[in-house]
Amino acid sequence: MNKRIHILDSLRGIAALVVFIHHFVVFQGVQMIATLNGKLVKVLFFLGNQNHLAVIFFFILSGLSVGLSIGSKSLKEKENWNNYFFKRFNRLLPIYWIALFITLTSGWIMGQHQNFDYSFKNLVGNLFFLQTSKYVYPSGWFTPYGNNGPLWSLSYEMFFYILFPFVYFINSRFTNVSVFLKLCLCVFLGVLSAFLNKLFFTPWFAFFSSFSIWILGYLLNRIYTHNSRECLISIFIFGIFSFIYLIIGQGKLNSETINTIALSGLLSLLLYFIITIFRFPDLFPPLKYVEMVINFIFRKIGLGSYAIYAFHYPLLLLLSHYSVSLLYQIGISIISLIIFYLIDVRLAAMRFSFCKIDYSIFSPFIKSKNKA
Repeated sequence: MNKRIHILDSLRGIAALVVFIHHFVVFQGVQMIATLNGKLVKVLFFLGNQNHLAVIFFFILSGLSVGLSIGSKSLKEKENWNNYFFKRFNRLLPIYWIALFITLTSGWIMGQHQNFDYSFKNLVGNLFFLQTSKYVYPSGWFTPYGNNGPLWSLSYEMFFYILFPFVYFINSRFTNVSVFLKLCLCVFLGVLSAFLNKLFFTPWFAFFSSFSIWILGYLLNRIYTHNSRECLISIFIFGIFSFIYLIIGQGKLNSETINTIALSGLLSLLLYFIITIFRFPDLFPPLKYVEMVINFIFRKIGLGSYAIYAFHYPLLLLLSHYSVSLLYQIGISIISLIIFYLIDVRLAAMRFSFCKIDYSIFSPFIKSKNKA
């Protein structure tokens, strides 16, 4: 099924706006309280506080979107394997590299290029997608380059993209094992990775600790594209267990990793209901108009969400560094969001030759006769 689900673009746009609002509030919260209407400030602060949920939502949507992109194609075939990696790298790398350049430039403008966050060593670590949040992992190898906070999640995305095809093949060898048990195993390994990371840090353990969140999105895709009853049951059971844990066990275990995975279980269940409701609008005709309004407001933001997510932080750093007034910051931010959208849409339509190589040489699963 190749038909694009427009409501997913809109949801991605809402999540990107929540992340943007969060960082705007971090930088300008005091000015906002002093300048804006009290009720508006409360709404903006509330939305900004959902930043963590928005990032989790991004991971779920990423797994879902990749699954929709693959559809019924088999990654066991060389062409599909190559196309998978080409699409992932062609989408991620150009904007990521531009984000690093923008961050580097802003650091020089602000005179902060001598800090470790702007160092060549940290840049190399970011080029290899080894950065983690310095607030979550103070002992991490590398931090998001130039304090561009959102870049931490893109290292997770790259890890998920590379790991998934190998998990895909391993999964195909164990078709007799239930989806729910496989999901539980993925969650267990993620929690184990988080535990091992406390003993001796490696970024790959940090990345894998969230892989089950991404997999939940992929399972949602299987429900939508293949009408997989087993995936649906797995999502429901996991969602129910997640709800019970968050109500009863959250305070007892006090594990950020388990809490995040449980939240992702609830969010994936919520996303299933949203997709289902908007998939069958004839059951409730007013939903057509609700979807039209949501898509009209947020869909284009969703189409530009990757650039908005990767580019906005250096801009806010610059505006804060030079103490630009709040109203000017709001105006500049709106114009910048439009520019970011245009850049994202333009780059998404391009096919970069440096991404088009034979990735099958890295696959131990594709038979040699298919590589010829």
